[in-house]
Amino acid sequence: MGPILVVVLVLMLAAAKVGATSMPGGLSPVATDDPGVLNAIGVVEEDFNRRSNNELHTAVSNVISAQKQVVSGLMYHLSLALRTTVCRKVEPRSENCPFHQDPQYAKRTTCRYKVWYRPWIGHMEVNSAECHEVLP
Repeated sequence: MGPILVVVLVLMLAAAKVGATSMPGGLSPVATDDPGVLNAIGVVEEDFNRRSNNELHTAVSNVISAQKQVVSGLMYHLSLALRTTVCRKVEPRSENCPFHQDPQYAKRTTCRYKVWYRPWIGHMEVNSAECHEVLP
């Protein structure tokens, strides 16, 4: 086997291995504590609370799954559990705002959000949202 053929085969095998781990434009898992995911969660909470008629803040209680996709920027695909907190919307949102324990107010929701991040303009926005209340 000639040296050129060996080099070509090695390059083809390397390309096949890289292609098997990630596909351009495909979804790839991302850590739930990734700074991009944490920023996206902040955008989700703002969006959810702006759309909600509830007088209490709602916050993410659990990240079920997080994936990212390279598009024109990054698209974060998040599956989240949200819960009602004891903090009222008329008050500034606090990081130390516990979740409501009273069953009358302790609303639980699951959501699938797509959040688009364009780093060259420093902008993150909700692309789509689908939420469902979890019945007790």
